[in-house]
Amino acid sequence: MKTTIISEPYDAHAVAFSYALQKKGCDVEVISFSNIPSHAVFSIGFDPEGLKQVKFSSSNILESDTCIIRRPSLPNIDQMVAKQDLDFANSTNKLMSCSIWHKISQETFCINPFEASEILKLKPIQLDLAVKSGFYIPKTVITNDCNEVFESFTDDHFPILYKNLRPAIWAKSDGSGVSAQAVTMLEKDAVRQSKSCLRLAPGIFQQYIRKKYELRVVVMGRTYF
Repeated sequence: MKTTIISEPYDAHAVAFSYALQKKGCDVEVISFSNIPSHAVFSIGFDPEGLKQVKFSSSNILESDTCIIRRPSLPNIDQMVAKQDLDFANSTNKLMSCSIWHKISQETFCINPFEASEILKLKPIQLDLAVKSGFYIPKTVITNDCNEVFESFTDDHFPILYKNLRPAIWAKSDGSGVSAQAVTMLEKDAVRQSKSCLRLAPGIFQQYIRKKYELRVVVMGRTYF
């Protein structure tokens, strides 16, 4: 059984999930469209009878038994294209990528199909669905307004947690790797000092709850990983 996982670079969860599937005897390939064009290419092929292949480099994704669209990312061409051509190049790469993800969702047994993933990757939607599914979530506000944070949390709530609406990853200037921001603990003064930055990029502010343990579980049907 072959499984193809489509995600962004440095996705530790995709790697961990791949490892778990391999332990169960699956043939797994993790691919990232951000590797296009420097390390990969892509194509869609038709013949008179219709769709024939959807290729990422040498792999025909349509031959996969299962596809998982986890965190699809777009080709990384910003440093390779003249500024005046960048909008055109980005739009064509996005069109091609979205077409592939859409066809994969239709033509294979696909977990998290493209249309669903575009909606469900949105953190506010995830939180809403969690509550509707019976999960308890801590007090949360998603905003770019510092005043809204102070109206939502009393002094007793601080320190609170800050999370990005999407992962933030930067390549280190010395080329030694990457830096990533996951969760930050904030005191009241830190929120106030970040007022101007917050206006530029909204984030998730949550009540901090001390935990005994943390579980990350992938559920497929009645199977748990």
